[in-house]
Amino acid sequence: MAAPVSDNRGLIVLDSDPGRFLFAAWLNVSVLVWIAQVDEAAAARLKAATSNLSAEYPQGRSCVSVIKPGLPFPAEGARARFIEVLNRSGAGLANLAVVILGQGFERSAHFSYHTSVRLASTGTSEVGFLGSIEELTAWLPERHRVTGIALDPEELSRAVKQALHLASER
Repeated sequence: MAAPVSDNRGLIVLDSDPGRFLFAAWLNVSVLVWIAQVDEAAAARLKAATSNLSAEYPQGRSCVSVIKPGLPFPAEGARARFIEVLNRSGAGLANLAVVILGQGFERSAHFSYHTSVRLASTGTSEVGFLGSIEELTAWLPERHRVTGIALDPEELSRAVKQALHLASER
């Protein structure tokens, strides 16, 4: 069993749109933060920003998508782009963690939406639908080991919280 890898690179911002989203990379984990409704253009920018990640990490990678509370469903056209991203990632995407920070019906509705996107794709990644950063740090590190990199839960938490902070201040 590999020891957790210490992050010497830090969080790398791949793309951002102030008040809407932030796409970042940390080790071989992409971190997406959505703070406003996703439209087709934002989903297309996600596709462009993450296009090289599978080639950069041939042993696999994971993706963490964080959805802030109160976020409406993605606009028409964004769903098709999300499916394209998942299809393009193929076997290179080992894990997809969707963290919905809302509560109650809002969280359930977003889980349903994201389940439909995942089922419509050809991807084979393991998917986790989670309600907090704490749930993420309990779920992802063990599953991420298939990529050959062991994640430290505390460093994962710091990276995701940093992405949330950067998305909020930009």
